[in-house]
Amino acid sequence: MKYVMTMRIEHVEYVDEDIGRVYRKKPRTTSMQYIIQIPSSLGRNPKFPFKHGEPVKIKLNGNRIIVEKLEKQASH
Repeated sequence: MKYVMTMRIEHVEYVDEDIGRVYRKKPRTTSMQYIIQIPSSLGRNPKFPFKHGEPVKIKLNGNRIIVEKLEKQASH
């Protein structure tokens, strides 16, 4: 008996821009938290610079939010 393996390759287009949402999370403690939802269409892009659970630096700049990778600290 012969087995034939078939592969279905789909063309995937990556986006550099999409629409997300901001959510306010109900506090379990006394501080309020906000969550920014990033669409999977951006997260699947090979250029997406972050990994799951990676800490990031967040800055406010006028009416923009800037999210950056943390700079690696030199170990002593």
